Amino acid sequence: MQLELAKIISSGDAIGWAENKTFFISGVLPGETIEFKDFYKEKSYYRPHNFRIIRQSPQRRKPICPLFGVCGGCSFLNMNYQFQAETKISIFKELILQQKLDIKEVLFRSEGEFNQRTRAKIIVTNRQPSFRKKMSHETITFENCPLIHPELNKIMTSACKNMKNGLNIQFEFSKNTGEWIPDRNFIEKEVLGKRIGLSKNSFFQASENGAALLSKLMLKKLDEISPAKFLDFFSGVGLFSKIIEDRNIEIMAVESAASSVSDYKKNLGKRGNILSSDGYKITADFFNKFKFMLIDPPRAGIGEKLSSEIISSSIENIVYISCNPSTFARDISYFINSGFKLSDVTICDLFPATPHFEVFSFLSR
Repeated sequence: MQLELAKIISSGDAIGWAENKTFFISGVLPGETIEFKDFYKEKSYYRPHNFRIIRQSPQRRKPICPLFGVCGGCSFLNMNYQFQAETKISIFKELILQQKLDIKEVLFRSEGEFNQRTRAKIIVTNRQPSFRKKMSHETITFENCPLIHPELNKIMTSACKNMKNGLNIQFEFSKNTGEWIPDRNFIEKEVLGKRIGLSKNSFFQASENGAALLSKLMLKKLDEISPAKFLDFFSGVGLFSKIIEDRNIEIMAVESAASSVSDYKKNLGKRGNILSSDGYKITADFFNKFKFMLIDPPRAGIGEKLSSEIISSSIENIVYISCNPSTFARDISYFINSGFKLSDVTICDLFPATPHFEVFSFLSR
């Protein structure tokens, strides 16, 4: 059987149709044609057992990593970076269309393709760092992942020699100080000249460069609106609050994770107030105190109930940052259908070579 692939979807798979069947194939680009004899069913779609590419895309390139295709850490290294950008924009727009919405302009921003990530979760295998193999629970060891900061690669390789096999370890590296977790329980990163501390169990963006990119976009909107108060919702350790601490603006934050709340207090001191609470239970009465808020929720998004509380409040301007374009598209539909206008939609590529990305957007009414 021959099959031409039509597009890449949010899972990172290419999709194509033949004999009234939907096929998902990993590692193939849109416009390429594959040939195979056998296939198997997986959920509501099919995958070929073995295939060969009989027509290649001009967007294809030789992957920089020798583990590509076996390692499950990334799936886009075989396409040039410009095409990665186009693919992510296409994935995002399709998710928006599924909500019966349309976005005319989507920008793409990146701080670089390689050596960006200062945060990595690995498994210790044979006293070496490893990732899961593609579509498998088995692991594959590595020394120099091209997506990870070179110093963090060295740190993980060295540290794993003294760690127990099978451990799942979250590494966090500071480019500014050279400190790293789990060697320390608390380190300081630097973003746009601001020192931001975080503990072992606290959340931070995948890279310091990525955090700076999101912060710059946020500052641009803040300059345009000039609000008297700033609500930092799902604030984590206080990245965005810290960035604006020198401004003449009242800062309030909401966060539920105990370690992040503690870090927020250390980072902001008396400059920022934080409510330690489940953000999903906050009601419109609380939001009525603000006209401007920044939301950076977990992958689950904010959902219909919390969206409804915000919509029914006096909030006028919202910066919505999301690491999950699928739940972002769902949430945005609630706001747009309630009269909010969406603008400044930017894909921030904090996860090159993968189908993942952050979305920065602005809602107003």
